[in-house]
Amino acid sequence: MVRLPRDFENDLLLELRTFARCKLKRNDPNHFCSNREFQQNLKMSARDVGKTLSNLVKQEKIKHERNVLYKGKRRDKFAVIDPRMFSSQELIVRYRRFVNDELLFCQSLAKKMKKTPALYDVKEEKIHIPDYIGVPIPKNAKFVKPGAMSRHGKMNKKGYEYLKNFCDSVNRVFSYVDSLGYSQLAENIPKDEEHDKMINNLRKLVFDQTKFAINYVLEDLPRLQKQMIGETIIPRIPMMYQILQIERLSKL
Repeated sequence: MVRLPRDFENDLLLELRTFARCKLKRNDPNHFCSNREFQQNLKMSARDVGKTLSNLVKQEKIKHERNVLYKGKRRDKFAVIDPRMFSSQELIVRYRRFVNDELLFCQSLAKKMKKTPALYDVKEEKIHIPDYIGVPIPKNAKFVKPGAMSRHGKMNKKGYEYLKNFCDSVNRVFSYVDSLGYSQLAENIPKDEEHDKMINNLRKLVFDQTKFAINYVLEDLPRLQKQMIGETIIPRIPMMYQILQIERLSKL
């Protein structure tokens, strides 16, 4: 069974709301955890705690106060921002700011992907079909159609890392925007013409920018390299993959 990756953001948000694992909070209502205490209580590395807190601040889910005095020492304080402080329109605007920042990051990765392609020296060859006439067919034999072709190429590790980070970032943005639509189903955000338009405009922005970035990466590449890198990117972005599948089916 494949082990699902841990949701660090959810774990940290829950701890910031409840302090369920913090023993010091039970005896001192004014206590707030330091980065090191989050590491110990949640069994997370310093890198994961720092990166996750930074992402939550960027998403404006938590606030960060520096040099807060606590028991004679100054330390950073993180606290959850209560969503009830904002109107539904303000929440969507705040989400849009995060999406814009993430899309800028995607654009920077697209430039690196274009400069350093993940795959190169891509070649296409006919698949050899063995002749089994008069001899036993092996149990692991694979059958292909006559004339079938296979593609293979060399991988650039740095370029592939850029590609993976790009896909992860795009998926994060799609998920973030989708959460607004599901929030309407949960009746946390009104479902009316005004809110529908704001969310759809944000959804269109993400789709258009992602499509533009992928085309930008692929546009000047040789045909085989373009196909192979494109076939590597799209399955890593489920939303884009499903959109392309529906597009193909709709033309049948």
